[in-house]
Amino acid sequence: MNPESSESPADVNDLNPFDPFDGFDPRDERKTVGFLGAGKMARAMAIGIAKANPSFLRTLTATARTANTLTQFFDALGSAGPVSVTPSETNLELVSQSDVVILGIKPAQAAEILPTLRETLAGREEKPLFLSLMAGITTDRIEVLLGEGTRIVRAMPNTPALIGEGITGYAPGRHATEGDLAVAQALLAAVGTAVRVEEPLLDAVTAVSGSGPAYVYHFLNALIAGGIAEGLSPAVAKQLAVQTAIGAAKMVGASDLSPIALADQVKSPGGTTVAGCNVLAEAGWEDSLQKAVAAARRRATEMRGSEESIKSVASTLLIQQRAEPSVHIRRHLLAIRVTTKEKHLMRSFSDAAAKSFSDWARPVLIEAFKEESQLIKLRLQGLSGYEEHLTSSISAFRKYEVSTSNEHVRKHLIAIRVTTVEKEMLQDFAYSKGKAFSDWARPILLAQSTALKIE
Repeated sequence: MNPESSESPADVNDLNPFDPFDGFDPRDERKTVGFLGAGKMARAMAIGIAKANPSFLRTLTATARTANTLTQFFDALGSAGPVSVTPSETNLELVSQSDVVILGIKPAQAAEILPTLRETLAGREEKPLFLSLMAGITTDRIEVLLGEGTRIVRAMPNTPALIGEGITGYAPGRHATEGDLAVAQALLAAVGTAVRVEEPLLDAVTAVSGSGPAYVYHFLNALIAGGIAEGLSPAVAKQLAVQTAIGAAKMVGASDLSPIALADQVKSPGGTTVAGCNVLAEAGWEDSLQKAVAAARRRATEMRGSEESIKSVASTLLIQQRAEPSVHIRRHLLAIRVTTKEKHLMRSFSDAAAKSFSDWARPVLIEAFKEESQLIKLRLQGLSGYEEHLTSSISAFRKYEVSTSNEHVRKHLIAIRVTTVEKEMLQDFAYSKGKAFSDWARPILLAQSTALKIE
C-alpha cells in the first residue's frame, strides 16, 4: 500500500453481519423443506440450513434415486445441527407434505420426474414453493412440467457452496410472491450469499460466478507456479497465493473503491508491483478474462436453447412411449432419450465436424461390431419372425413420422429407420449379449470422441 495515502480500507470486522433469516416473523407457520434429489449440492444446502436452524423451519425431508445417497444425506445432517429430519418414502409423499420443494435432481431427469407430481399437486389446496437448482431449465419450462400457476424460484449456485462459501444468483418465476423470494433468499444464504436477478440474466450469473471459480483456480495455479519457479516450496507458495487471494477479495468487498483503485494503492512508481502488472497488461490479461466471461455466457445461452429443444423432444417421446402397445417400439423410444453426455457429443459434432453425429458414429460402430457380429450371427440362425418384426416396426415409425408436428421428434424417428446391418446389431445384442446396444456402443464412441478432442 502507498505509505503516503491517508485512506485506509474498512475493517471487515466492523461490517454489520448479514443475517440471512432477518425479516421472518416467528409467528409465521413453520415450514417443511423437502429435497427432491439429495446429491452433493442439495446435501451442502441442507447442512447449511441445519446449522442455521432458522425459526421458520419445522423439518427437513428428502428423496433420492439410491438408498446410499439418501443415507449419506441424512448422516451428514445428523452431525450438522439440531434440526428435525423426516425421510420420505416417495417423491409423491415428499411433495404432499413439503411447504418448500428444492429440486436437486439432474436437468435430464426433469421431463421424466416432474410430470408425475402433477396429480398430487392438484390435490393440494395450498401448493408448495419450488426452488430449482437445475441448471439450464427455465421457470416457464418447469411450470409446463408441474402445472399452470406453480410458484417457482430458479437458482444458480456455484461450487464453493459445498463448503458454505458460495454465491447464488436466483430469479423468480411468474407466480412467485415476495414471501417466496424471502424464503428462497434465506435458504440459499445458508450456503453463502444470495443475489436476486431477473431470469434472463442467469446466463450472465453462470458466466461470472458459476464458471468464476475455475477462472480463480487458473489464476492461483499460475501464481503458485510462479512462486515455485522463484524458489519457494510448493506448500509455502500455495499458502501465500491462497491467502493473498482471500485477503484481496475481502478488501474489494469491504471498500467503496474500485479494484483498480485498490491496485493503484499497492503500486509505487518503478516498484515491483508495477513491473509485474505491466507484464499482465502486455499479455492482455484483463481483456482475455472479459472475453472468457462473454464466451461462457454465450455457451450458457446456447446450451439452454439446446436443452429446451431436447426436453421438448423427451416429453413428446415419453408420452408416445407410455401409450405405445408394442414393447419393441417402446424400447426404441426409450433409447432416444439418451444420456446428457451423448446429447453433448451430438451437439459437439454438429458444431465441430460439420456433419451429423450418426454420420460419424455409424462407421465407427460397424467397424467395432464386425468381429463380434460373425459369431453372433451363428447364434441367430433359425430365428423366425425377425424380418417380419422389423417391417412392422418400420411401418409404425413411419406412421409417427407422418403424424407428428414436432420437427425434432420427426428427425429422431427417421433416424430409427437405420440400415439393415444396424438393425441386426441392435437385435443381435438384445438376444446374445444380455445388455442394451447403447451400453456396448457408448464407451467406443466416448473413446473416439476423446481421440478427436471433442469435449
